Amino acid sequence: TGDIELAHREGYQSVEHLKRYTTLGMGTDQGKTSNFAALAAMAALRNATIPETGATTFRPPYTPVAIGALAGRANGHHFKPIRRTPMH
Repeated sequence: TGDIELAHREGYQSVEHLKRYTTLGMGTDQGKTSNFAALAAMAALRNATIPETGATTFRPPYTPVAIGALAGRANGHHFKPIRRTPMH
């Protein structure tokens, strides 16, 4: 919250600028859960509500996706990839 207070004192108004200035949302959740607390802190400093303050945009995927869905079916020659040396 110290970074958020400093950003507020320095005049940051946009939540996107706040996110980049403080590196909020750079963790494993990519800000999907942790940014809510930061937005609440920024809204409190501005004496506004969270919808008035704004929300950050999320990077897709918005919901967890199984790696198997991205990799596709495991059959045929794609199931066991051929390993080659750098000299191949």
